Amino acid sequence: MKYPMKKTALFKIWGIIIPLMAISCKEDLPPVIQEPPVSHSDMLICHHTIVWDSITTRNALIGKWQWEYITCYGNPEEANYDDYKDMFVEFKADNTLEVKMNEQITQTVTWDLKSGEANVWIMKVEPLVPQIVGRIILCGDRVEFQDSYTDGCDNYFKRK
Repeated sequence: MKYPMKKTALFKIWGIIIPLMAISCKEDLPPVIQEPPVSHSDMLICHHTIVWDSITTRNALIGKWQWEYITCYGNPEEANYDDYKDMFVEFKADNTLEVKMNEQITQTVTWDLKSGEANVWIMKVEPLVPQIVGRIILCGDRVEFQDSYTDGCDNYFKRK
């Protein structure tokens, strides 16, 4: 003997219960915290293997860099790891800088260096480009613009 009504009702009940169980069992997992490509302390150690002056720092920056990573100590919620994934900056020898997002120039600014403490130079840009503000920490094909010492964000770029 067949009971089509009972099977249909059973499927409807399970069709409601299973999604409710999935929702109620969902854990509040902590957000995934990304790590920088190179730790700040390793960047500093590497940076200090060279004695940097304004000329060597300037020459090391000339070229095209792709944004890699952001961390914000004062306001961690500002660190959106996807916002700048298509960002490139190109430092030019005439002290101009082009900012590109998705291959489109979004800003052209002037840049200069200001002497900082402990063999570290500071980036000055006009108008402001938030991703390249702060101390310049160079290591191989990476640069970190460290603004966390003012409770800002640190941004990492890789040479292209």
